[in-house]
Amino acid sequence: MKYLTCQNNDPTSKYFKGRQCYEKVLVDEFSKAVLCWKCTAIMTPPPEEKKISGYPRGWKFMSEFVDKIGNVYHKGELQPELFGTLQPSEIKESSKKRKKKITLDDKIENELSKRISADKSKKLANKLVKKTTRTKRS
Repeated sequence: MKYLTCQNNDPTSKYFKGRQCYEKVLVDEFSKAVLCWKCTAIMTPPPEEKKISGYPRGWKFMSEFVDKIGNVYHKGELQPELFGTLQPSEIKESSKKRKKKITLDDKIENELSKRISADKSKKLANKLVKKTTRTKRS
């Protein structure tokens, strides 16, 4: 293992972009040149933005989908001969609510609240029994 400086340090290098880089990179002993991660990131173009179709998720997998304009799609492929012959597809909004993950603290809290409520109900029952068993003194 050895350390090599980035190729952007050398103005005769094909990767030189007008700015010298003195970053040292740990490489295998058989390596002759290296380009550091910073210079690689500068050279690579930013990722392309995704196209947003405006259609609901999974519309390409539906056997038949008709958009608001009247375009008809079968399994994601446009069928121009069927343009305007069908009603637009109804888009159902999914109302999936995520379940709260029950943690150990939640389990302990639930168990304690059950015990407390059970103890309170027992105490109330005992008080009622004591009141009914008392007799008036004459």
